[in-house]
Amino acid sequence: MLASWLMGMIIFFDDYSSCIIAGNTVRPVTDKLRISREKLSYIVDSTAAPVATIAIISTWVGYEIGLIADAYAKIGQPEVNAFLLYLQSIPYRFYSIFALAMVVILSVTVKDYGPMYKAEIRARSTGKLIRDGGVPLTAQDMNLLQVKEGTPLRWINFVLPVVTMIVGIFLSLYYLGGGPEVGMREAFGAADSSIALLYASSIGALVALVMVLAQRLLSLSEAFDALINGAKSVYVAIVILVLAWTLSSVSGELGTAEYLVGMVEAANVPYQIMPLLIFIVCCLISFAMGTSWGTMGIVMPLAIPIAAHFDVEHLYIPILASVLTGAIFGDHCSPISDTTILSSIGSGSDHIDHVNTQIPYAVTAAIVAAVFGFVPGGFGVHPLISIVLGIAALIVVVKLLGKSTQGSVADLGSDIKA
Repeated sequence: MLASWLMGMIIFFDDYSSCIIAGNTVRPVTDKLRISREKLSYIVDSTAAPVATIAIISTWVGYEIGLIADAYAKIGQPEVNAFLLYLQSIPYRFYSIFALAMVVILSVTVKDYGPMYKAEIRARSTGKLIRDGGVPLTAQDMNLLQVKEGTPLRWINFVLPVVTMIVGIFLSLYYLGGGPEVGMREAFGAADSSIALLYASSIGALVALVMVLAQRLLSLSEAFDALINGAKSVYVAIVILVLAWTLSSVSGELGTAEYLVGMVEAANVPYQIMPLLIFIVCCLISFAMGTSWGTMGIVMPLAIPIAAHFDVEHLYIPILASVLTGAIFGDHCSPISDTTILSSIGSGSDHIDHVNTQIPYAVTAAIVAAVFGFVPGGFGVHPLISIVLGIAALIVVVKLLGKSTQGSVADLGSDIKA
């Protein structure tokens, strides 16, 4: 279980890639050790979006930085260093941090509670990795990801394009932002991150293309088919983003931000609880919509003006982080979330079983993030204190609610009968 968690942490640059690669790579091992598919899909899902959103180099960074820059521009601060604000918000991403910590705590203690406990007991005692009647979720185009029989498998074909992309992102951000003339920190903040990601990913794809052609692993037509199929796999996400941006634009034209600020002012809401309220709103919206990016695009242009209304220095970063991490909740456990679905596909789990077993853990992490993270954050408490208290609270919850799934087959069988 810890190895599965570590695999997800290593594949930090993209949540889609993490779900597919980690799930398919680790599944033969977890199957042999009688770890339920529900547990594997939970681990895979918990190390997808929660990791990608706080990784300094990922497919999420450019989008999040762009949202931050646009939101601050609307309150008359277009010169703000959005990349620096992104970095400052990472310690306040309490839900993402606690979701990752939850996996480690459950794995080390070998305890579970709720529907996950029943799933683990079933797998350990009977060897049934999926419940009777459960249907593993598989994509119709999963065969496109399978390597042709007889093709030599070389690790360098995966590592080199990814490393090229990561290095390319750093170099693109540096030179697009002004290079040596302004320094690294200012360059990263001033660069157009979307253009940097476009350059870097294109170079990475080109390296991968040249490598497979040079080794004659694929024909030219097969290689381009692979590129096209990869683009098709994110088409739905792009449509969701366009619709979210449209809704956000309409909200801006209607003056929604000003309206919400007026409501907050009229209701005399204490500024200390605003990070908590915005976090809860983002959790609910993201769960209903099933998209974290869509939630961020809708709420961020509204949240920053609210922070500006109170104009309390320590409030900006917690509110910013409450949007970025609250949106992860729905991405993490909504049944219509793309990464939730991909986690079920990559792990070979029944999708609804994955959702049902994961929700209690996601809700636990969200409650701890709210109580020990955003409530203190609204009062200016240092985030490291909140992180320590939150992890301690998670350990207590697992100790009180969790039951060990480690024991003899006979003991586990008696639990099933009970």
